[in-house]
This record gives sequence, structure tokens and C-alpha cells, in this order.
Amino acid sequence: MMSKPHETTLEARVAALESAQRRRKRMLSGLLALAALTSSATLAAQTNWAPPGFHVFSAGTPAVADEVNHNFRWVIENTPPPGTVVAYMGKEVPSGWLACEGQEVQRDNYPRLAKALGDTWDAASSSSQLLLPDLRGQFLRGLDSARGLDPDGDTREIGSEQGYALENITGTLNRVAADTVDSSPLFQANRVRGADMNVSSATSGTADVLNTYDFDVSRTDVSTSSETRPTNVAVRFIIKY
Repeated sequence: MMSKPHETTLEARVAALESAQRRRKRMLSGLLALAALTSSATLAAQTNWAPPGFHVFSAGTPAVADEVNHNFRWVIENTPPPGTVVAYMGKEVPSGWLACEGQEVQRDNYPRLAKALGDTWDAASSSSQLLLPDLRGQFLRGLDSARGLDPDGDTREIGSEQGYALENITGTLNRVAADTVDSSPLFQANRVRGADMNVSSATSGTADVLNTYDFDVSRTDVSTSSETRPTNVAVRFIIKY
């Protein structure tokens, strides 16, 4: 079955647009890499410091293609450095990254990540394996480093997990003898007749009701759940290798 002329033209235009979009993406990636490379080379020249194998070019010196390509590779592989964790909103894990889902990978396949992590996330099942962090459903918290905001800061290190907790709430409701029972949404009074509880011997006065109060936040307008949490958005944490 032959395509109609206008269908062929439309397909050609779509293909051309997609090709142009791919070229723009490659150009943008190249410009970003060039900017990072230029910054690294400038910093190296100004500070007399350069990473191992990084080529520093001075004014008037011809640039050799192999040296330039080597610098590009260094920038691409080390920006950001291995072990960097970021929040990612894409559906597929991008090249150069791994999902932080507690899985084991072969150390030999990710030597730079293995060097960066060491055994931060506990020992893997064997010496040839590297255990990745499991950040599913987790919030990240900066290491306290003696600042004093984390009550467990003195005993924590990179990779340590801190369990659920709620700041303590204290208060007292004494056993109350009264003729009437008053309730509020937060505190629910339970009525017990004095004839059953012998109120007169437990308290002074002639009250015929002894009140106990139940505390239940869900009876108010506050949102409740089986956990304490802030508002949040789900993301996938990924790690650079």
C-alpha cells in the first residue's frame, strides 16, 4: 500500500524536527562540558594544581587532540564525583548513575564508586560485591558534625540510619470527680457512676461521677497517619559511579 504524498511529507518533517532536537541536545551537552573543561583548566593554570593526568595548557602552546580529549573524559567522569547522590525525577536511571535501592553490584564494574563508598553501607554478601545505599522512602539529613542539632550526632557517621521518633509530649490529667462530664474533641471523657466506683471514698465532696479522659488527635481537624511526616514529593535517589 503506497503512502499518500501528504503523509510522506509529514513523516519527513517529524523526522527532521527530531534530528534537529538531537543536534541541539548534543550541542548543549558539548557546551556544558566545554565550560566545565575551561573552568578546570583555568583553575589549574591559576593555582598550579591539576588532578592526576589532567593537561594544563598555557597561552601560545598548541593543544594536542589526545590531551584535550583526555581532559574532556576527566570532566565527564568526575563531574559530579563518584558517590554523589541526587534526587531524580526521570522514569529511567540515566547513564553513569545507579538507583539507591540497597542492591549489590560487582565492585570490579564500578571501581571508582567502590573506592568512594568503601563499606559505608555495611558489608556486602562477598568481597567482590558492593552494597549500595537503600534510600527508598527515606529523607536525607546532613551530618551534624558537632553542630548540636541532631541529638544523636555524637554517635552518627556518614551512612548511619536514624529511626522514627516523635518529640516527647507530656502532661497530667488527674482523676476528676464532678457532677457533669465535659468533653472536647481532643480529650474524650468517660463517665463512671459513683455507685460503681465509690466516689465518696475516693474524693471529697458529694460528686456522683468520676471522669477519665482519652486522648485522640484524630478527633480534631489535624491530618493523622501511622507515621509523622512533613509534606513531601516522591523522587528517586540516584548515585554517581
